[in-house]
Amino acid sequence: MFVYDFYAKGLPENLNYGLYSLATMAAGPEGLQKQGGDLTIGPKGELMDGPGDPRSLFILDPAPGEAFRQVLLSNDGKYRALLSLIPKPIEGKDRQCIINVVRLMPKFELAFIQATGFPPNAEIDFQSDSLGEVHNGKLKTNADGYTDTGILPFVKGKSKGKTEIRMTSSQCSPKVTFHWGTTTE
Repeated sequence: MFVYDFYAKGLPENLNYGLYSLATMAAGPEGLQKQGGDLTIGPKGELMDGPGDPRSLFILDPAPGEAFRQVLLSNDGKYRALLSLIPKPIEGKDRQCIINVVRLMPKFELAFIQATGFPPNAEIDFQSDSLGEVHNGKLKTNADGYTDTGILPFVKGKSKGKTEIRMTSSQCSPKVTFHWGTTTE
């Protein structure tokens, strides 16, 4: 189980707010689901259900790479804050370079690959290997050394398996693996 306490910075403290979740498979903002009653912002920035009652989020048994998206929205609709939590991140590192894999569908039918720490405005080599089905390509980083891409890791005729992602630049070569076709590792 993972427990998160909520704090807000830069939002007006004299308003009431709602905390909403947005499921991984939600089609859009119409999928927002309110979590409990109205909240206020306490003197230290903590979200409060009432005096002396800070709000916490409990996440039981999340899948690896599963994102939990939260929206704090003022009741008048003028102010909002967005948060995405990944309690069990799937990450690979080499030197300053990091690859993260985010589960976009329950059994990893679609994976979002994010890379940081690479040289700015550089072309990097990208390779994915799912049960021997290899795909190679090039990705371009932005001025901050960030790039991302989506992949469909499933292999024809297989219901589950493992994918390895490797990204290579002149400075680093991180790799990461994840299991698809399941909600567990």
